[in-house]
Amino acid sequence: MTVKDYVNSEDPLSDDSIDYLVRYQEEDVHVDYKETIPQEDWRNEKSWLELTKDFMAFANTKGGYLVFGIDDLSFDVTGLNDEVRDNLSETKKILDKINRYVEPDFTDVRSKEFDDNGQSIVSVYIPPSRGKTHIVTKEGSFLYPSGDKEVVLSPGDIYVRRSATNHIISPEGLDMIINKRIEYYKEKLFDRIFRISEISPTRLIKVEEEPDEADSYRLSSDPDATPVAGMSYTTKPSSFEEEIASNMALARRDPNHNPSEKRLWAIYSNRMSLTLTDEMAEWLFQTYLLNSLPSLYWCARIDPHVIKEIIRESIHDAESLSSKSNIIKVIMCFGDGFYRSTIGEFSEREQEHLDYKKDNFESHKLENCFNQYLIEGIKAKNDFSSMGDFEDILTEKLNKLTNYLSQQKDRESEDKAYAIDYYLYHHFMSEKSIDA
Repeated sequence: MTVKDYVNSEDPLSDDSIDYLVRYQEEDVHVDYKETIPQEDWRNEKSWLELTKDFMAFANTKGGYLVFGIDDLSFDVTGLNDEVRDNLSETKKILDKINRYVEPDFTDVRSKEFDDNGQSIVSVYIPPSRGKTHIVTKEGSFLYPSGDKEVVLSPGDIYVRRSATNHIISPEGLDMIINKRIEYYKEKLFDRIFRISEISPTRLIKVEEEPDEADSYRLSSDPDATPVAGMSYTTKPSSFEEEIASNMALARRDPNHNPSEKRLWAIYSNRMSLTLTDEMAEWLFQTYLLNSLPSLYWCARIDPHVIKEIIRESIHDAESLSSKSNIIKVIMCFGDGFYRSTIGEFSEREQEHLDYKKDNFESHKLENCFNQYLIEGIKAKNDFSSMGDFEDILTEKLNKLTNYLSQQKDRESEDKAYAIDYYLYHHFMSEKSIDA
C-alpha cells in the first residue's frame, strides 16, 4: 500500500499505517513530521498558528498525516514526553485550538498514540474535506517578548499542500479546489445512479407510454414492469472531462474497471484541450502507464513525489511484462538514481526476462526507450528551420495517429504514437526533481 492508500482507507490510523509512516522518511503532499510541540509552545500561539496552516493545507488538498515524535530532518524517532503525548492524543484539545481561526470547523480529525521501541509517537490524521473549503476567518497573531506583533493568519487566506510545504492558494490552486468540488458532486450523482441500478428486483420501474411524456419512468410494483437489477442506465458524457470523471468514479467502485483502448486513445487525441484537476491527471497517468499507452504527457501537472508514488504502485499492479517494461522506460526518464532505487522492486525473474538490472542503466539510455529510427525518418522527410518547428510537426503527426487509433486498432500506429509521445514529453519527467 502507498500513503495515498492509507489516507483513503477505512482505517487510516491502523498499526500498519503508522509502521509505514515511521519508515516512510519523506515529507510530501500527504506527510509532515514534527519532532514535538515544546511544553511552552503548547500554551502559546505561535505553534498553533503554524499547525492551523498544516490542517488547512492537508484538508484542502488530499488529506494527510502530521506525525509527532519524529525529527523532520533526520527522520529519527525521538519520541514525545508524557504531557505532549497526552495532549496530542485528545482530538478535542487539538480542534479547540485549530477551529478558533477557521471556518468551516474541522470535525473528522483523529489522532492515535503508538509505541515504537519504547518511544511514543502520535499520528494525527486529517481527511480531505472534499465537499468544503477551509478558510481563515479570524486574524491569528502572536507577540514576541519585545512586544512586536507578527500576523501569521489573515482573514481570507486559503492554504493548500504542494509537495512538502503549505502555500497560500494561487489562481491555479483555486481552480483545483473548484474542480475538486465539482468532481465531488459528480461522484455523489454517480453514486445515486449506481444505487438505482443496484435496486432489489422487487423494486421495479415501468415505462409509461403517454402522449405528453413518451419516455417517462416511474417506480411501480406492477408485475409486468421491467426490473432494474442487472441492467444499466447510462447517458453519454457531454465532454471528455465528464468521461474521465465517470471512469474515475467507476474505478473507485470496481478496481478492475478499465476504459476501452479506443476511448483512451480518443482522450489522448484531445489532450491539449482538456481542463484537468490534479486527480484527473494522476488517474490518467497511472491508467495509461498500466495499459502500455503513451503516458508522459499527463505528468506535466503532477507533483514529483506523487509521480514516484504512482510509479511504485503501478509496478505492483501491472499484470503483464509489457506493462512492466513500459513502466521501466518511464522510470528511466528520471535518471540513474531513481532507476537504481526502483528496479529492485521488480522480481529477479522479471529483471532477467526484461534485461533491466541495477547496473545496466547505460545500456538502456533514454534514446533506446523510443524508436529513434522513426524520429530520424520523420526528420528526413520534413523541412523545418528549428527544433520548435520539428516538434510542431511531430505533434500534428501524433494527433493524427491517436485520432486514427481511437477508431481502429493498428500496432504499427501504436508504436509510432508511443515513440513520438516519448520524444516530445520525456522532458516533463527529466525537469522534475525526484530523489532516489
